Amino acid sequence: MSTATPSPPLRLARVSKSYAGSPALDDVSFECRAGEVHALVGENGSGKSTLIKIASGVVRADRGQVLIGGKALRPAGPRRAKELGLLTAYQDTSLVLGLSVADNFLLAQHGATRPSWRRDTGLAARSLAEYDLPWHTDDLVSELSPGERQLLEVVRLLAFQPRVLVLDEPTAGLDAVGAELLENIVDTARSRGVGIVYVTHRLGEIERLADRISVLRSGRIVGEHARGSWDRASIVDLMVGVPTSLAFPPKAAALDPGDEVLRLEDVCGEGFGPVDLSVRRGEIVGLAGAEGNGQRRILRACVGAAGYRGTVEIEGERTSWTPGRALRAGAVLLSGDRHVDGMFPDLPVMENAVFPVRRALARLAPVSRTGDTAVYLPLAGRLGIVASSRDQPVAELSGGNQQKAVVARAMDDGLSVVVIDEPTQGVDAGARLDIHRALRDKAASGSGILLASSDAAELAGLCDRVLVVSRGRIVRELRGDELDETTIVEAFVTAGHSRDVPASPEKKPAGRGGLARLVSSPRLPVLIVLAMTAALALYAGARSPVFWTAPNMIALLTGALPLIAIAIGQQGVLLTGGFDLSVGSAMTLSVVLASFWISAASPVAILPGVALVLLAGAAVGLLNWFVVGVLRVDAIIGTIATLSVIQGIATIMRPLPGGAIGQGLVHGLSYNVGPVPVVLIVFLVLVVAADLWLRRTLAGLTVRATGMAEEAVRRSGARVVLIRAGGFVFVALMAAVGGLLLASQLGLGSNSAGATYVLAAFTACFLGGANLTGGRGSFLGATLGAVFLTLLINVAPLLDFSDALSELATGVLLLAAVILFSLQRGRGRAA
Repeated sequence: MSTATPSPPLRLARVSKSYAGSPALDDVSFECRAGEVHALVGENGSGKSTLIKIASGVVRADRGQVLIGGKALRPAGPRRAKELGLLTAYQDTSLVLGLSVADNFLLAQHGATRPSWRRDTGLAARSLAEYDLPWHTDDLVSELSPGERQLLEVVRLLAFQPRVLVLDEPTAGLDAVGAELLENIVDTARSRGVGIVYVTHRLGEIERLADRISVLRSGRIVGEHARGSWDRASIVDLMVGVPTSLAFPPKAAALDPGDEVLRLEDVCGEGFGPVDLSVRRGEIVGLAGAEGNGQRRILRACVGAAGYRGTVEIEGERTSWTPGRALRAGAVLLSGDRHVDGMFPDLPVMENAVFPVRRALARLAPVSRTGDTAVYLPLAGRLGIVASSRDQPVAELSGGNQQKAVVARAMDDGLSVVVIDEPTQGVDAGARLDIHRALRDKAASGSGILLASSDAAELAGLCDRVLVVSRGRIVRELRGDELDETTIVEAFVTAGHSRDVPASPEKKPAGRGGLARLVSSPRLPVLIVLAMTAALALYAGARSPVFWTAPNMIALLTGALPLIAIAIGQQGVLLTGGFDLSVGSAMTLSVVLASFWISAASPVAILPGVALVLLAGAAVGLLNWFVVGVLRVDAIIGTIATLSVIQGIATIMRPLPGGAIGQGLVHGLSYNVGPVPVVLIVFLVLVVAADLWLRRTLAGLTVRATGMAEEAVRRSGARVVLIRAGGFVFVALMAAVGGLLLASQLGLGSNSAGATYVLAAFTACFLGGANLTGGRGSFLGATLGAVFLTLLINVAPLLDFSDALSELATGVLLLAAVILFSLQRGRGRAA
């Protein structure tokens, strides 16, 4: 009796994929078995990213089949892949920086397991304890270092016990300590039967970890080897297609110790110092250290990109440096995170390579395409930049070519000092050689180079000297025979553990203090606007005996209702990362439609008309989503366009005010409990419930996360399209509700009824803690903001405030809200 062979966790059978007629994958078959690490290597542009995106369901193959656990990935999609048991840890991670560690664990539940309806920190706490990681479940991910985020990305996926885990460049941001910790995590997962697809450019890791290795070149698998049956030189030859020497370019001869181009004396700053170092003309000096020990802040201080005290000299000049001033003095900083602050994604590759430095060095020189081309083409040939044309957007290039375009800036003849962080992070072996040769040539031309790298082999092979950094200070200098990979790693490991990856959880502080929690809390804007409302009301009551009378309270609160409705709707779409400038026109259209469809005197008889108005509002929301979400028109342009269409319809229907609103609507919305409208009580109950839903449920968390990081949420398996569409429909529906409330107060139809509400609604949301980048704010905050703005209008005549003074007060308060958000965001950024 035969036993069926179990299906491998992942199998790709004869998969092909082309873009614009150019093949990215051509008839590729690949599999990963249970309990093995299968490494996938190849140059940038070889097809690795396409392969793992197809396996993860992010990209649909043109031909072929993807099987996960023996089941076809059909229909293709991240959620379906997760349901079948394949999870992917991307190089740029799928974490949402504005959320806590626990919330990022919860967000990963989409498709991986049965989602919990409530916020639960138990899974995160157990996973952190299992792998002896030092973070707290309520730590913001933005407060973690890039290396810590990479580890967190892997650990949170393993918490869901996948069949197969795809790791895309998992050690790109890790130092030796973090990389060792990751390798231990990978070994643990392998021992539990998880199949691991390991994508990396670091062949040393593969030698230690991989059971098998497959090499991709030009979209094809050109070789597969078992452990121990390959060597580095042969793998690199397979990757690039021709024999390649792995040797680094020759180093400089002995240099004149007095010929300095960069000098730091007693330099201190946040997280580092005091530091003394020098870089001589023609040499490359490396900074080595465990992640988070200050080496990157030292680099930034060299050109004034980070605050510092002490003396920095560039070419003998001593001044208070800024990046622009340093650049004009001949020093440039190249960031290690090209995606965040290293390149301009939508600009052509040529402008990324030459424009920033050339314009800064010659600010008054006219932009010359001919001149830029004359500079770019030799650089592109020298660095081996592969692009369809010099005008191709740099974001469309492979990672290695993007990095080469960034490094090309350092080749300008006007630069004598190059400060560079992670020069070859995330690039393939061939690109590394091109970049190394270019940097060595730059040094040989008389420049000095200071670089930091998490790759000890790169430091050993490229640098003339290596300075070991621990706890923000230079603790050792390595040169000559000491410059080998083992000595460098031992030097900074024995000098002290990384700040960012402590040896044990007990070394982590107990968490943020009460004041820090309050400053970064979403409740702070609500408390502030509530305090301002109370203070203004008390002041008005003390100055005017009319203020606290029942008629004035009823007029104030009733008058606030339309603005409250539209502010709640705007807050909803802002949370998803969108916004709607057409809400005023949608509100106007609802008033106009009510003047045609709602004329009955009975509250029951008006219900069909109310339903039609709400349906019209939903149709407006779908129109906006189609323009912004489907056609990909910018939200400002798209909603201004629909604003004009909607306003035009309202004006055609009601060129002049007219059409009496039925008393059924007026009476139905005018009930009060004392001086408080029943509608306001309903709003308050609903917004409190909605805010609890936002903070305590997976669905609410997903809505907030979509506004913060849409791509990360899409990778998690959530249905982002429905969330974005829901945001536009919700704001339009609330505009319709606001229109009905306004119609009941006006008593007739008008084509200008909602004109003044758009900016007021945005102001109310911002006062309540919202922002245009999405994911922040609360419905209660928006409601209180609307009440406060209405209160300002109400008290102005009672206190003899002029309209100008009211406008000034509103502007000052809005500016204060923006400043408060900036301070909160600053506290939440990673160090």
